[in-house]
Amino acid sequence: MPAQFRETLRRHFGEKVHVTNHKSDKCLLIYPQEEWDKLLEKVKEIQRNDKAMRYFRRKVIGAAYETALDKQGRVLLPQALREDSLIEINSDIVIVGDINKIEIWNRSEWNRVMNPDESDIEEYGESLSELGL
Repeated sequence: MPAQFRETLRRHFGEKVHVTNHKSDKCLLIYPQEEWDKLLEKVKEIQRNDKAMRYFRRKVIGAAYETALDKQGRVLLPQALREDSLIEINSDIVIVGDINKIEIWNRSEWNRVMNPDESDIEEYGESLSELGL
């Protein structure tokens, strides 16, 4: 983690975090313990055993890796998770805060996702307006 984020990360996330895949995007997610526990409870409450839930449990829950921040505020990103998210050692990455978790992206994949087609941007704008955003 960049130095400017380390203290904030420790203060809001604590020492133990969970690193996992995103359900559909090519990025990694880092959850603090409290948020990870909430996610697990929500998954337990959903009694569906359809393909989507099995996929989610395998892709996100099953692939999760529990780790602790080291003294320098670093987080170990397991190779299998890095490969799935297109993050290579020494690759250019983007770190994004997302309210209750952190996203880690390969810069190229981030640029692709953040530059959607014009029609998608219009659709996003309409959907967000309906939500009052």
